[in-house]
Amino acid sequence: MEHPIQVEFEFTPERYRSVTREMLRYSFKQRRLKIFGLILVGIAAVLLVISGGDFSGSAFGRYLPTLIMMVLFALLYFMPRLLLSKQQFPEPHPMRYLFADTEVKLSTENSESTMQWTGFIKAEETNEWLLLFQNNRIANAVLKSAVSQSDLERLRTLLRSKGLLKTPLTK
Repeated sequence: MEHPIQVEFEFTPERYRSVTREMLRYSFKQRRLKIFGLILVGIAAVLLVISGGDFSGSAFGRYLPTLIMMVLFALLYFMPRLLLSKQQFPEPHPMRYLFADTEVKLSTENSESTMQWTGFIKAEETNEWLLLFQNNRIANAVLKSAVSQSDLERLRTLLRSKGLLKTPLTK
């Protein structure tokens, strides 16, 4: 690489909230939760069809299993969002990344760290962020609007060459 890619941006509470939502969306647990939720909705639909033909009980009794499943699904689906809304967010602080062929340097006003590319398991691209996952729950967030278009393309190419970014962003 001719010269490292440098990215600097201010990490505000709004950006922190935004990237936390994105990480929840792309995390393994969130995917598993959606699959579980779809299974619950499927069970609720089956219960609805099965109980719909039985006119011996009250309407409330026939639809109670379905209502219970829908409430469980809603609780499980919206729980991460509820937890996120109660979370304390850090004070705004600057983030500086330096992406080189062999390593990634991250510095804030309080710390500096150097990470090898092997320390990342995958990268995901959203409309606003590049997320570099260290495991299924911890990711380093890079604000795309803080990177020039040419450097963003170079960064995508670098991430693909490291085997981290598999698919291009789809809208």
